[in-house]
Amino acid sequence: MSSISSSWLLPGAAWNFHDPATIPRLLDDQRRLAGADGATPAARAADRFGLLAEVRRREAVVLELLLAVWRPAR
Repeated sequence: MSSISSSWLLPGAAWNFHDPATIPRLLDDQRRLAGADGATPAARAADRFGLLAEVRRREAVVLELLLAVWRPAR
C-alpha cells in the first residue's frame, strides 16, 4: 500500500461520521497507524466531522419544532 493511500485509510473509512466524540479517537488512531503522513488527512476529516455535527445539532432543533406542531393529513 502506498503512503498516500495508507494516510487516508482512517479518514476515508470514517468520512460520514458526525459524532464529535469520534474525532479525538480518529486523530489518535491515525497518528498511531499512519504517522506524520496521516496528520493532514485526519485533520481534514476531523474538521468535516465537526461541521457535520454542528449542522446536525442545528437542524435537530428546527426538526424538533416542526414535528411538535405537525399533524398528519386526513
